[in-house]
Amino acid sequence: MNIQQVLESRGFNIKKKTAGEYSCSCPFCGGTDRFQVWPDTGKAWCRQCDWKGDDIQLLRELEGFSFQEAAEATGNGHKVNNSKSESRPVNFKPVKMKKEPDAVYDYQDAQGTVLFQVCRYNLPAGEKSFSQRRPDGKGGYINNMKGINLVLYHLPEVSKEPDILFCEGEKNVEDVKKLSFTSTCNPGGAGKIPGQQEKHKILEPLTGKNVFILADNDEPGAQHALQVAELVYPIAKSVKIIPFDELPIKSDISDFIKIHGDKAKDKLSDRIINTPDWSPPKAFYTLQEICDLPSDNHLPIIDKGIMPYNSHILIAGESGVGKSMLRLEIALHLAMGWDWMGFKVPRARTVAIFQFENSEHTEQFRIKKMLAGMETTVGAIGDRIKYAKRNERYNLTLKGDREKLTAKVKEMGCDVIIYDCLSNLHSSNENDNIKMREVLDVLTDINAKLGTSCIVIHHFGKPGEYEKGNAWRIRGASSIMDWAYTAISFTGKSHEDKTLRKLEFVKVRDGKQPKPFYVERDPETFLCSYYDEQSLASPNVVAAILGDEFNGDTDQQMPLVKAIIEKTKCAERTAKAGIRNAVQMKLIYEYPGENKKFKGYRLPMSG
Repeated sequence: MNIQQVLESRGFNIKKKTAGEYSCSCPFCGGTDRFQVWPDTGKAWCRQCDWKGDDIQLLRELEGFSFQEAAEATGNGHKVNNSKSESRPVNFKPVKMKKEPDAVYDYQDAQGTVLFQVCRYNLPAGEKSFSQRRPDGKGGYINNMKGINLVLYHLPEVSKEPDILFCEGEKNVEDVKKLSFTSTCNPGGAGKIPGQQEKHKILEPLTGKNVFILADNDEPGAQHALQVAELVYPIAKSVKIIPFDELPIKSDISDFIKIHGDKAKDKLSDRIINTPDWSPPKAFYTLQEICDLPSDNHLPIIDKGIMPYNSHILIAGESGVGKSMLRLEIALHLAMGWDWMGFKVPRARTVAIFQFENSEHTEQFRIKKMLAGMETTVGAIGDRIKYAKRNERYNLTLKGDREKLTAKVKEMGCDVIIYDCLSNLHSSNENDNIKMREVLDVLTDINAKLGTSCIVIHHFGKPGEYEKGNAWRIRGASSIMDWAYTAISFTGKSHEDKTLRKLEFVKVRDGKQPKPFYVERDPETFLCSYYDEQSLASPNVVAAILGDEFNGDTDQQMPLVKAIIEKTKCAERTAKAGIRNAVQMKLIYEYPGENKKFKGYRLPMSG
């Protein structure tokens, strides 16, 4: 008996597709023709659930046979003692499979007649498997769904009640039913509902009802909830998607019920009442809707167009210049709501860091040094900065990894996401415009979906093109630069007694492009002083000018600013930045000046 005969003897309708290849419904996950069979080789494979094996393996899992029983049933008993057989490798360990499912769920028509059953099998390590079968009219079952019209679970009850809770699986439905709610689901769970509605009109019984969709807390669960909502919205009286975001990833309503115990019914009722009605998102805003957006959405992350709300910026630099130090300094300033490089940060933000190159111990060392230099503590920041674990890597050229990253960003719940660095997020050719835009658009989509903004750290390339400017040196396709709202280059600068770094805004889409300036890197932290292209108006220079020109005290800012400009030939912005840094470093002190209208400055020795 070959594998085709094994299937046919158990009621499966085998159809020829090509020479030597046949198909039928999968014995394990259903469908119509997803189970590929090759009788000549004795192999089979399911395109949906990825089951693969031969006739012996099929009988073992389908009927619960031992290896010996399956081998004898297929006429291959001689393989039992052949340790070199492909069907039984040397390290083969027989596993006793259950012949009967752990749970059987009856799907009935509106009159209560069983149309088909979904069978659940509990597997090791918490996994599960499902199969579908239909009555054969003789008290038994046929393991396919030929000719069956799919319906909702508990259809008789659903038909009578005005309020329906829609779950993802039958077990969830049964748990919700114990709370005295009328609940249902579709066979097959997530991903199947669009096809079932198109072919079987499975959601029609929900016409005119209040539908509350209980979304599993993972990406497939969110997609399933959205699909059900979109399909049922035109016919239902009202639709709500009930989230369980506070639960761990992959949790569902059954976990919610288990956690809350006797209070689960009341808590679920409250959540349903307090969740607003769902309606399909429109592809446009009206003028009134734009004006009614929450005002905080208009606050930029960094002012002057450097980082608008819900935007993405690119920071690219030379190898070893200190890009990781820079992104950590940015994160700390955003988390504290402190101005960065003289640019206003309107309010404190929560920041998530995805970095893959530095060990946690390296990050720890730098964080402690920076916090000490800023004269603040970890406690002052709290949980406003979060790190993704380095062992969770993402290749955004893969759909599964795109979903994983979206789920992780959602779980971390931060305003700003820092990715360090771009090359660790993909496996594409960075010189391919199309491929790189596809990767970067994943980050754009995450921002749009979750209301986040992001910073991407990148590298320089093209070492022989210095004369063309730093914008040209940013590695890879031009689509990388095109993608960014703001692009900042970060390079080294030789100086006789200072460690300088140059920041150049090579692109600012939504603001005036600032002039390049230099920062002085501290050996242990990245707290820095500001300079423009022509001068070095350092805090020490500011303090010296205050002492030499004003005898250590002036009750107005502008005379000091003008003196700094005259002495160093710098811009006014640079002079004011130098004063701010001198105050921050406590080289000079600020006090209310003349008539308390102006700012005054004095040296520490002046009292």
